Amino acid sequence: MLMWSLRSMMVLMVLVTAGCAAGTGQYGSAAKSIAIDRIFLSGPLPAEYRYFYNGVKGEPVAILGLSREYALRSDFWTEIDLDDRQMKDWRKFFLQSMTWYDDRSHGRMSYDGYRLSDQQGKHIGILYSRYEWIVVEFLQENGILVHPPQPHVIRSSLWEDFPL
Repeated sequence: MLMWSLRSMMVLMVLVTAGCAAGTGQYGSAAKSIAIDRIFLSGPLPAEYRYFYNGVKGEPVAILGLSREYALRSDFWTEIDLDDRQMKDWRKFFLQSMTWYDDRSHGRMSYDGYRLSDQQGKHIGILYSRYEWIVVEFLQENGILVHPPQPHVIRSSLWEDFPL
């Protein structure tokens, strides 16, 4: 009986893994970049991008600069005509928030810059985000879906998972 259970479990795991790997989406990548950090903290923003923010305008979770050849297909991002005044306000917020505690990531709030690329490694955008789990999905007809960045939470205690 135990041997049958182990075999059944192995077959089930293989099927689940194969099902997850058989997704139809085409995914890009996001790589941390100090150069993108500098752009969002002090440099001029590249004019070749359309800009979007995620979250509340005054305290964005993320700012996305996307190549104009792609159409963003998401209700989680708000397009913005990014001017110097707005960027100055956001830069002030980034500096102030560095000492704040973030409930979602269970740690100090900080932002990082990311370079977004397609499947072939072609640069398609930039992102400045509070959270590091970033998924870029390419859709038909030059559509793109940049999922709202999420925290990658590492639990430090088993007690958090098992409340009394």
